Amino acid sequence: MKKIYLFIGLFLVLPFYGQQNCLNFDGVDDQVLIANSQTPALLIGSKVLTVEAWVRPALASYPDSGPIVSNHISNTQFALRATSAGAYEFFIGFGTYVVSSPENSLKKDVWQHIVGVYDTTSIKIYIDGVLQGTTAVDSSYFLPFSGSDIFIGYDGYPLEKFSGGLYDIRIWRKAATINEIATNMNAVLTGNEDNLLAYYKFNQGMAYGNNTTVTTLIDSSVYQQNGILSGFDLNGNFSNWLDKTYLSLSTEQFDSALKLSVAPNPTSDFVSITGFNSSIVTAEVYDVNGRKLFSKKLNQTQSIVSLKNLSSGIYFIKIISDKSVTTTKVIKN
Repeated sequence: MKKIYLFIGLFLVLPFYGQQNCLNFDGVDDQVLIANSQTPALLIGSKVLTVEAWVRPALASYPDSGPIVSNHISNTQFALRATSAGAYEFFIGFGTYVVSSPENSLKKDVWQHIVGVYDTTSIKIYIDGVLQGTTAVDSSYFLPFSGSDIFIGYDGYPLEKFSGGLYDIRIWRKAATINEIATNMNAVLTGNEDNLLAYYKFNQGMAYGNNTTVTTLIDSSVYQQNGILSGFDLNGNFSNWLDKTYLSLSTEQFDSALKLSVAPNPTSDFVSITGFNSSIVTAEVYDVNGRKLFSKKLNQTQSIVSLKNLSSGIYFIKIISDKSVTTTKVIKN
């Protein structure tokens, strides 16, 4: 049975992007198939490759693996995925050369920018622009022939499914430098950049809405290799197009959240929380990456949470009582 979550956190503005949707995968049967893609043919014989994606895993580690994007069925050229060690892995060939980030470098429910690079003599993996690992590659090696389809969130093996959020997947026939990775990770591309083979922005659909007709993942590169969604619910707060800033809550948490008032919002200093139905309440404040910043005990007469010492931006306040747990977004001016 699929779990049901509610995701709250709308209208976050990041550099270059503005509102940005993502695609949430349930880890059961959700997948995107890029059939008859030109990318494998364009990579045959190549000695350079870059694969990048923004990833928000729903698990701290994956039972087998959590495929992000690959043509790892037969005649594999590349794969980028999460692992059972709580890490990310990039390989070329059918596991001919493999590089991994350190164990537990994968952060559950946190967006991370993951890049795999093949640069003729090595393969490398980066998280958020920081090099995590390097494996030497024989200088005579090149990417093999492959007629395999490319998958996102799946790789053709029944036990290997991704659970969580994905957006902004790019495949290049070039070896990106660390400076290029840092410069472009938050940038919107035109789609006609040199050696850009595929570019999936995921900025589609209506977040949390009825998207049952939005079943094509658009490729914004010049090759227009669109993907086809299958298995997704495409309606509601899970297995659907979501705002990429989502936080997960249960449906019971959402019901009680509707009774709360957090004001003023936006605020420049503090918020007053009213409407909770318990004499013992804790308010926890988180940043947009899910990091807990501080907590405060509240009661009916002391219901003020100060944000005075925080920088301007988006924050989430989780309100915990003996009856419910709710979360709401607050904008600090």
